[in-house]
Amino acid sequence: MKKSKLKQLIKETLHEIKVVNPKNTYSVLSPEYKKFYQYVELTNYWSPDTSVNPEGDVYFDPLNDFYFFYMIYTVADENNWGPDRCIITGKNFEDMLDSYGLDEEEDKDKIEQIKAKFREHHH
Repeated sequence: MKKSKLKQLIKETLHEIKVVNPKNTYSVLSPEYKKFYQYVELTNYWSPDTSVNPEGDVYFDPLNDFYFFYMIYTVADENNWGPDRCIITGKNFEDMLDSYGLDEEEDKDKIEQIKAKFREHHH
């Protein structure tokens, strides 16, 4: 492995550690999150768009903000789900991966996408 590649890897890894530690939590507080929160409050339910996925499963695309927030909504503790921000614990995160059938080994890329999405919404 080239030195530059190793440096890059260390840089990325350090960033990962910062996101999850010290309390092993993510907080989501982007404007898009606030809109989603209002939507859920107003409609008092959430219905995934089944036209995207005829089986009626939640169509999983972490790059789509609404599905991403829905994913969070399904696992966040009620008292961590607020109008200005949502806090996801490490346990919530694990539950989320389980409920979407994601495997740490097989779905590394997808899980990285999700983590990147968390960083993106952590303003």
